Amino acid sequence: MDAVQTFFSQNDYAWIVAAVGFVAALLGIFKDLREIVLYPFHALKRRNANRPKEHITSTPVSSTAGMIGRDDKLLALQQVFDSKQQAQITGAAVRGQGGLGKTTLARVFFNHDDFGGRYQGKLWVQADTVENAINDMLGKGCPAFDMAVPEQASLTQAQSVKTRIENDTRRWLVVFDNVDKPPQDDSGEAQDARRAFDQIKSLIPQGSHVDVILTTREALGFGGYETVNLDVLPYDAEDSAAVELLVREAGRDDDRAEARALAEDLGGLPLALEMAGRLIQTHGQTFAFYRENLLEVLKSETADGADYPTSVYGAVIMSYNRLPPEGQEVLKLCAWWAADGLTPELITDAQDGWRWDREDVVDDMGDDLRRLAQDGALVRAGFAVAVGQSLLSQNVDGYGLHRAASSSLRAGPAEHSLAAAAAVLAAQYPGGADGVAHSKNWPQCRLLTPHVRALWESGAAPKTRAMDYLLNQAG
Repeated sequence: MDAVQTFFSQNDYAWIVAAVGFVAALLGIFKDLREIVLYPFHALKRRNANRPKEHITSTPVSSTAGMIGRDDKLLALQQVFDSKQQAQITGAAVRGQGGLGKTTLARVFFNHDDFGGRYQGKLWVQADTVENAINDMLGKGCPAFDMAVPEQASLTQAQSVKTRIENDTRRWLVVFDNVDKPPQDDSGEAQDARRAFDQIKSLIPQGSHVDVILTTREALGFGGYETVNLDVLPYDAEDSAAVELLVREAGRDDDRAEARALAEDLGGLPLALEMAGRLIQTHGQTFAFYRENLLEVLKSETADGADYPTSVYGAVIMSYNRLPPEGQEVLKLCAWWAADGLTPELITDAQDGWRWDREDVVDDMGDDLRRLAQDGALVRAGFAVAVGQSLLSQNVDGYGLHRAASSSLRAGPAEHSLAAAAAVLAAQYPGGADGVAHSKNWPQCRLLTPHVRALWESGAAPKTRAMDYLLNQAG
């Protein structure tokens, strides 16, 4: 009996060893087959690892909060792109006067998962000038394709990014913000503006996989673009969109009748409503108190030269007047610089510039501004408080100033800050023996030049030695 048990035990062991060996052989075959079958997928995975980065979210504002009263416009944009192929449409042009929220609408579409989340590549281009458009195409577009950002920007290099997008297989969303139609007269300035307009248009990528949004006051000059028109928010009832926006921003809902009246005073303009609401919330004001003060501001202040409705001008001035001195000083400078690419370093780096102690810079800046420029914490606080009142917006590249706020400030409190704005830039713009000819200074020149151009293109550039120096260096 023991011999029989031993026989079976030995045979069981042999069978187990044989079975394990057979299974191992099968697994080896399956592994080889698996590698053969999956080889194309592994190769594709390796190729995809080297493909351009996805979801390039270069939007000017970090918040993606929902809009009030614009849901239909968001859906209209989506409908344009859904029907683009059948209708042979190139893109969508969001059109409307200043302060209506064109940029905000495009931004929400860009950031929202239900809209912008459907794209694998995204690019936001500030296109108020050809220089800004070129810089954004290169600064934000090159990293999307693992390309080095060139030290000296050119239209041809920016067009190469456009070509990359057009040849890419991913689905792209591209926003060109603040593209305005140039004047049509025969003046030299008008001809230059038309030339710049054509250059900006040459940077807009096209293709069935590319959806383009333009924000513009006038959609003329963009054939093939479906226009999405914006108007003021309705304020006829206490639960209308303008009132809802004002109540939300103010953080109070205790007097709808006065809120509706204030919304009407502000003309239903989203920008003015947002500023008013923020000021009411910050200082604990009532809607009635704000209305009274708005009327006094519009009586005592003049909006001559402000290219926006008086309601926007009044809201900007009221918010500005309640800022601390550092916030006001920051805004008076930013009003004359480019609308985007604003940073505290534009002010604080002046003290390290090679012309900081030049007599013209010292005189034009004045003692108060020179002390502020040497206090980084106070400058940053000035930017922060302006953001809190919706006068500045914060983004991944720094800060932005709405053109309505810029126009209002230029016509009001910033009118006499031109020389100072030029002096701050002149203090730090590379020059002398170690100037713009040296490649190590090109990144700094790229940051400062848009602001020099904005000063010049304002039509009110100061006739100072600092400005002459900037024009000589920036070309």
